[in-house]
Amino acid sequence: TLFSDHGNGFNVDAGQPFLSWQRENVPLMIYGPEFSHNICDELVESVDYGHILCHLAGMEDPSLAENDGNLPAFCGGTEKEYVFAQSQHPDREYAAFVGTKDYRFYLESYQKVDKDCRIEISAGAYVKLVDMEDQEFQNPDIMEKCKAIVMENIRDFAY
Repeated sequence: TLFSDHGNGFNVDAGQPFLSWQRENVPLMIYGPEFSHNICDELVESVDYGHILCHLAGMEDPSLAENDGNLPAFCGGTEKEYVFAQSQHPDREYAAFVGTKDYRFYLESYQKVDKDCRIEISAGAYVKLVDMEDQEFQNPDIMEKCKAIVMENIRDFAY
């Protein structure tokens, strides 16, 4: 198997969110008889990698049940509804990304992350919802759903 921890930033156009699709679109290459000459366009996160490796090795790791990952449908598991990524570094704005096969949601805090990695999200955040052609659109239901995903993931750090 071969993958990287994030895509590249040098192809990100000026004015695009920090966690733009260029940074979040990461290749995963798997070589083996089960995957010969196949291409998967399924939503997969790096947290799924352990599940994929265990599947390839024909073993189970009980500790994987405790993480947010799963075995992708491509490998015989279940397909994800969405993927989530975040950037939480002190002295930089917090950034989050929620992606599906139909849209991408971006959130960037107005305030910088504290030195102890706490996020002052109550001060507000820039949000953007785009389709797969990068065209911004409005959908209050999707926006609220994505904000809830972000808030669930930062609940221990947000104030």
